[in-house]
Amino acid sequence: MSTFRAAWSGGLFAVAVLAALPSHAQAILSLDAANSFVRGSTSTIVLNLSVKAKAVSFHRLYVKVRCKELVDLTYTLPDEKDEKGKKAAPGKTVSVKREEILFEKEVAFVVDPEYAPGSHNTLKSQLEIPIQLPPTARGKLSQIKWEAEAQGDVVGKFWDATSGWQEVVVK
Repeated sequence: MSTFRAAWSGGLFAVAVLAALPSHAQAILSLDAANSFVRGSTSTIVLNLSVKAKAVSFHRLYVKVRCKELVDLTYTLPDEKDEKGKKAAPGKTVSVKREEILFEKEVAFVVDPEYAPGSHNTLKSQLEIPIQLPPTARGKLSQIKWEAEAQGDVVGKFWDATSGWQEVVVK
């Protein structure tokens, strides 16, 4: 009987938590990736903030920028043959997939105490990418991928606003 009560209480708690979640975010963050970033110089990051029906405040607002090297190598070994030259076993496929983060940085934005309902704001910050890092590149077996994600730590809420990871071009 106590197992049933625990399961029922747990289910009730899950429903209460889901009911407290917003059906949609009050702040929408999007990165303006019209311009590419340039290694070895200062680039401007543009963040668009749209506020829906309720005012929003942030503890902090920032963009994470990272560079990843992705390797995807798939090779099929030839069929194995016996001493008479007949196929003894099919060839094996070897697959190597690796991902390594080469660079990661958070860039903070100066935030207002509160953003009004229905407002659209454009925020800017500066990012310096070291010259020794590779530019965006895509090859047959590997690629250098740069991406950015805007995040806002919303005051008084246990969820945050985010743009999701977006690919950006670095020259």
